[in-house]
Amino acid sequence: MDTRWDTDVEFLAEEFCTLNKLNTMFICFPEVKYQKTFTSSCQSWKVDSLCKFKFVIGRDIKSSASRVPKNTEFDYNQEDRCMRYVNSDVELIPQEVKYWNGPQLFIYTTNPC
Repeated sequence: MDTRWDTDVEFLAEEFCTLNKLNTMFICFPEVKYQKTFTSSCQSWKVDSLCKFKFVIGRDIKSSASRVPKNTEFDYNQEDRCMRYVNSDVELIPQEVKYWNGPQLFIYTTNPC
């Protein structure tokens, strides 16, 4: 992911929140705080009109398919509403992710134990 995205994503997340008829969104948030900004401010999220979304938090390892079990990747791709959290260490998963009260959560780590 381009590091310029880190500086743009906060602004874009705030702008997306102003859209009255947002119903689909696929986005990569480099940090949990940007996803929290979006879900706490977005009217479409609050009234549950966001029918399809996939949030990725962290540096996505989707291109490194060998790190993700095939059945997990398959399940993720089947979901319409989910969040993928990517981190290199299972010990560093933020509380906001562990206790996320959203539809489906997939946690990918490169160091699971």
